[in-house]
Parts: sequence; structure tokens; C-alpha cells
Amino acid sequence: MKNIIFLLLLIPSITFTQTATFDVEFISNNDGDTFYCYVYIPSNKRNGVDFRKKKVKCRLHQCDTFEFDYENEGCEGLDNKPFFDCVKGEAAYYYTKYFLENNLFNIKYHYKDKYGRWIVQVLFEDGSTLKDRLKELELLTGKYENMEKHHKKIKY
Repeated sequence: MKNIIFLLLLIPSITFTQTATFDVEFISNNDGDTFYCYVYIPSNKRNGVDFRKKKVKCRLHQCDTFEFDYENEGCEGLDNKPFFDCVKGEAAYYYTKYFLENNLFNIKYHYKDKYGRWIVQVLFEDGSTLKDRLKELELLTGKYENMEKHHKKIKY
């Protein structure tokens, strides 16, 4: 499902620290705060703007959901975690999957982390964010919520 949303960044592949917003196409998610998508990035073309499609692993900005063993589809692999936290992790996984598969959204890029993931906000058409929706349902741990950090300039 290709999401058609305004592309706010019209400058092709540059190095920057400010945020940029992209058109995306959802692929899958690992848990409630990490997912894969195709990002449509403007590329250089003299007769207008052309786009290249890039597969990217994204993590939600300042957001940490409870853990869920998605590979085994259950809580068996998380012996050292409280069962209720695992249930919240499962809820966050399916909630994220449902909303990214069934809604138009775009991502607001913040930076790349040390694992190469894009740290992003997910923005829905109604102005809400995925983080706000997960927080409303108490599916966040609160671990990264107020964390601000300076990041190096990274070329995407």
C-alpha cells in the first residue's frame, strides 16, 4: 500500500541535522516501536524531481514499548520479564501493525542511531502521532520519553 502524502523535503540527498518528512510505504514491524518501510527520497534530475525507493528500518523517536517475542508470537521467550509487560508488548506490536497497515501516514526523520536505524516520528493525517496513541493506551515504558541528545550530521 503506497501512502500518498505531501513531500516536504524537495532538496535531494543532503547532509543535515534538521528534520525532514517523507512519503512512505509500510512493510512490517518488529515490535511496537520498530518497523520497516520504503521511503521515497527525491533524487537529482534536471527535468523535475524523481524519487528513489529505499528500504529503511525505523525506530520511533523518544519512544520505548514493552518487549514482545514476535518470532515465537508469545511471551515464552521472555522468562525474565513480568507477564503483564509482555501482554502490553504484544498489544503494542499489533496496535502499531494495524495502524501502519491501515492508515495514511508519513515519517518525520530526526537522525540515524548507531545501529543505522532512522529515528522518526509517525504522523497521521489527523495530526496525531503513533507515540501519542501508544502513550494514551499506556503501552510505553517511559524509558526515552524526555531524552534529548545532540546528533552528528548524517547523510541518508
